[in-house]
Amino acid sequence: MLPAQRTEHALLWRITSPDLPASSYLYGTVHSRDGRVFHANDSLWQVAARMPRLIGELDNDEARGGAMGMMKNMTMPDGRKLKDLYDDPKDLARVEAVLKEELGPAGMMADRLKPFWLMAMLIEEQMPKDSSAVLDDMLQQRARRAGHTVAGLETLQEQLDAVEAIPLKDQAGMLLDLVKHDLYSKDLEKLVKAYASQDLGRVLRMMERTGSTDLVDEQLIVQRNIRMATRMDSLMQQGPPSLFAVGAGHLPGDRGLLKLLQERGYSVLPVAPSRR
Repeated sequence: MLPAQRTEHALLWRITSPDLPASSYLYGTVHSRDGRVFHANDSLWQVAARMPRLIGELDNDEARGGAMGMMKNMTMPDGRKLKDLYDDPKDLARVEAVLKEELGPAGMMADRLKPFWLMAMLIEEQMPKDSSAVLDDMLQQRARRAGHTVAGLETLQEQLDAVEAIPLKDQAGMLLDLVKHDLYSKDLEKLVKAYASQDLGRVLRMMERTGSTDLVDEQLIVQRNIRMATRMDSLMQQGPPSLFAVGAGHLPGDRGLLKLLQERGYSVLPVAPSRR
């Protein structure tokens, strides 16, 4: 087993098995364009350069091809609006005020969108735009330019279905919590700092602060972890060696990818930065 402190202070992990001739790697990403997230562990770029295959949560180019169909999943069904999800008019007013202030004209049209996607829009709006691409995209772009294979552990529809399984009322509660505590801006800086210091445990704890429920964790983290670990296992057994790059929140914990891979017989060891 991995010592807890090592698990919580590494983003890059080497995956080995006596059955495999070469190591694969797992890196915990963050969907951000903040310049600091690109330099959390410089060993990532050395590993990425030599791995013949990069596997993300999604093949982002393929996912963008299906983006037009996303609006159906993002829009509330049966003509429902945001006001239908809040019993207290004060809660609705608070949410609407923040959406209008932070999203501008887009916020005025937000009453038909599911709360989960409004949360994503608020967070995206607050992120620094130091890079033209988020970390996940940059990894895939570089891999393609190098002639490496790029693929995804999940499909876009599978990710959309995971969100769809969260009741709208639960999503509305998460959005209200985000707004009440200013988590979309105040905690974003703390999250980036935790990530840049490779503190996986702190990253996970901060993600859990956004009004998350057991059902939300089950749908967005646990079930997806099980699916991704199963597919990682199959891909590694088939070869070639790969760099897997998925959201950092999927790595730690009793039902995180590190533990699930260990349970399948793999050894997972942290890879330190080449520069300290």
